Amino acid sequence: MLFRSLAERLRGLRDIMHAQRVDESVFLGRVAFVERGVALPAKALSSLVLLYFVFVSSWFRNLTPLTEDAWNHLRTFFVLYFCLNVGGGIVIWGMDEVPARVVERVVYSLALLDSIFLSALTVVTGGFGSILYWLYPGLILRNAAVIPRADVQIAINLAVPGMYMLAGFLHRLLEATDRSEEHTSELQSPCNLVCRLLLEKK
Repeated sequence: MLFRSLAERLRGLRDIMHAQRVDESVFLGRVAFVERGVALPAKALSSLVLLYFVFVSSWFRNLTPLTEDAWNHLRTFFVLYFCLNVGGGIVIWGMDEVPARVVERVVYSLALLDSIFLSALTVVTGGFGSILYWLYPGLILRNAAVIPRADVQIAINLAVPGMYMLAGFLHRLLEATDRSEEHTSELQSPCNLVCRLLLEKK
């Protein structure tokens, strides 16, 4: 009975994966409303704010203790993210002139890129305790609205919480590494070394 029920559910999942594609005009209408009307202006504004916080302000630096190399990687990734979003934005703004298949691929790429970038910011802003957590459900809703193929939508929407989990664990790992380095440096301070030498001589 249990195996039969499981087999029926798997068949139902297979049917979902092979569901009929959304009509092209419906897809382009959704992209025009969600991506062009909401997501691109929101990304433009948030990119300007992040540009200030990543390159000018030291606010992010005070949140998470990262090495200079890690900060340089974050800055480089931000520039890459920004450039790819500008390219994707150009395609979406001019989507009336571009084939729907290209627009579809750009939407997939931007959805995945947004979740990767949000995960990088989550590491820097507190991991599991980050306020950016509340943006992840928004990403999932956006993906559900604009991605027409069920298999791609499911894969990307499963990747989004996976990236959040990865960001949270990476933040914890960085905190643990930082604590162990602080403990090691405390043990190697001149005062502690003198105390250890005195205790060893007794």
